[in-house]
Amino acid sequence: MTAETIEATEAWFRRRGTPHFIDGYNARDDILTRAMPFLTFFVVLEVSVFNLDWTRWINVLAVAGACATFGAGWAGLNHLRGRPLRALPERVGAVELGVFLLVPPAISAVVLADWTLVPVLAVFNLLILAAVYVTVSFGLIPILRWAASLLVRDIAGVVGLFARALPLLLVFLTFLFINAEVWRMAGRLDGERFGLLVGLFALMTAVFALFRLPAEIADIEHFSGADRIADLVRGTPVEDIDLAEGALRLDAPLTRSQRTNAGVVVLFSLATQVFFVSMLVWGFFVVLGILAFDEGLIASWTENEPQVLAEVSGLQGAVVTAELLQVATFLAAFSAFYFTISVVTSQDYRDEFFEEIVGELRQAFAVRAVYLGVVAQHDAEA
Repeated sequence: MTAETIEATEAWFRRRGTPHFIDGYNARDDILTRAMPFLTFFVVLEVSVFNLDWTRWINVLAVAGACATFGAGWAGLNHLRGRPLRALPERVGAVELGVFLLVPPAISAVVLADWTLVPVLAVFNLLILAAVYVTVSFGLIPILRWAASLLVRDIAGVVGLFARALPLLLVFLTFLFINAEVWRMAGRLDGERFGLLVGLFALMTAVFALFRLPAEIADIEHFSGADRIADLVRGTPVEDIDLAEGALRLDAPLTRSQRTNAGVVVLFSLATQVFFVSMLVWGFFVVLGILAFDEGLIASWTENEPQVLAEVSGLQGAVVTAELLQVATFLAAFSAFYFTISVVTSQDYRDEFFEEIVGELRQAFAVRAVYLGVVAQHDAEA
């Protein structure tokens, strides 16, 4: 029963986007091994290259030969280790990483007869490996799925909070929206500079939230006693554990990776809510611009011929322009920054909005306290 509880709890941690709460969680045994199916698929795609100087059938044979060569090498490595020929590795070490980083670029270089591709493709593979590692390590996909479900479950509350938190801001933004200077500034920026401008708002929003995270996590990782934990673990795999038997680890400090994992959960959950609010603002100004501004007015404000993307049927003169979308995006980015500051710093908004996010994480900390006690008991019995 103890082993089943441990397995169920570890699966629960993964679903909630907190895999680093699992005891002994590490890159070689847990993270990269779970990513091997995707990495193997990526390798097959990378070695499936075509040389335009060859005929179609020669290219087909070359791709088949490249895949066969890679598969034969992998099978040989498994044979030397005494494992099934087609088995994926149970642990990912230097050999497996070297195969992923260097062998596919070498095969592609042979097919294309261009060895200068090897370092370029090796660096590209390294970036892919890093992205996959971060995604799997911190359970980004489960976090986004959980954050989206949290948003859908409480979407009415988010909209209501948005209506109370941003009324004055919306008045201010609406004033800016009908200001020619804003259109000349935001509407005339080229794609790169406009992307940097919006990215600056996103960066400042993220930095502000990151500076607040350590204090938020410190407030929720400690518990006064078993009664509080018993309330929090209801509906989880450890709810039937007898807490009176000492199956608690209230004194277990968070490791750096666990603290980072907890911060990622809060950050992504908050980002999902803020993104939804910013999309409401963006949609409002896009609709307002379509209804209120025609092509001539936009041209007079931007002092340029507007780039019309679409015409709205049924409304004479109503158009969707690139300038309108840029100005609406600029104002939405600013509102996201303001909304983040409001919900994190204002106690009224925290109690209704931010507290639900950290409350979900508080339950994960409570489950961890029981889980570590169960693991210790299981190890003692073994």
